[in-house]
Amino acid sequence: MNSLLTSPKLINCQLNDEWVTVAHKAVVRRSIEAAKWVVSKGFDLTILWYGFGSPNIGKTAYEYAKGLAADGTFSQNSRETWSQIAEILKPPPAPATKTCAEVDGQTPPANEYCIVAENVQSSRKRELNRFEKLFTGLDDLYVIYSGLSGTGLHPGWTAEFTFTCSAQSQGCGDSNYNFEYLDENQSKYLRDRIREAYGFSVFCNDSGNLLDAKEVEAGESVSFTHSSETERSSPWYQACSANSAGPFTLSIKTTRLAR
Repeated sequence: MNSLLTSPKLINCQLNDEWVTVAHKAVVRRSIEAAKWVVSKGFDLTILWYGFGSPNIGKTAYEYAKGLAADGTFSQNSRETWSQIAEILKPPPAPATKTCAEVDGQTPPANEYCIVAENVQSSRKRELNRFEKLFTGLDDLYVIYSGLSGTGLHPGWTAEFTFTCSAQSQGCGDSNYNFEYLDENQSKYLRDRIREAYGFSVFCNDSGNLLDAKEVEAGESVSFTHSSETERSSPWYQACSANSAGPFTLSIKTTRLAR
């Protein structure tokens, strides 16, 4: 039964002279368990009721359940059940493709993420002094120190990062640390400070190193996200920095749900 109902060609069911999805059928049957099963199988919840004549034509299972939950001709118990089913079958928000200015303020609110801000910067080469060269094993370090707009985070915002190593480089990675000049008392403290200052990293304020990679090959990219549930007095601006032994670009797209 499971294999039959999860087959992409067999997810629709006939209801009189109309076609509905298994999700719609869960609403018809007023079954919370069936709705949960539909979601667990990863069915497409954006498919519309198909057919002719019915007032439910063109509705998703979520919209169908919401309509029944608001219909005062049904019992309170039935309406509460449909309300629960509607929340289960609500389609996930669509990925962000538009700015928040384009989608905010709609009635009902658009069920999609929107772009708060986007930013792309290229690294610059910083020549190291002789002491820095001694401990890092590098002649130059590629860095981004300037603040990147749009990375400040309200609760509910997500910053999507893409670190791209230049195709013209020898690869991007960590410094070639040389700690043989440090005595045992200095070693732990200074090693940590040197790795923090010159290591392969992306930091945004107090985030810690967001770049969970030891190296990125020339022409390759890695992506990662950052979010925060901390309320900030000035949430729009969040300064970021990045280091690499090779040249790179760092792009940041900050998104949130439309409202």
